[in-house]
Amino acid sequence: MWAKANNLLDFLLTHAYLIHRIKACASAKGDEERKRQALVIAASAFNSLSPAGIKADSATYTSMVNCMVNLMEDSPERTTGISGIFEQCCSDGCLNQHI
Repeated sequence: MWAKANNLLDFLLTHAYLIHRIKACASAKGDEERKRQALVIAASAFNSLSPAGIKADSATYTSMVNCMVNLMEDSPERTTGISGIFEQCCSDGCLNQHI
């Protein structure tokens, strides 16, 4: 029983940690290098969700789009990144009025 409780606790803590990192990065301020680092951290956290057994929800997708909008210059790379997140959000059935 304790093993199951510990696994659930580990899962919940991992989920909260990764989601918090993405949301925190979305509001990063500073020079271009600081923004680039925040985007790398957010992308790493987002890409860690699935291997950790965590399914992104609409708030996670919204936070990731906000990261790209706030941390990247308007460019074809930003458009491609946002399109990819949006497509993944749609395929996961997480599209709502917030994203």
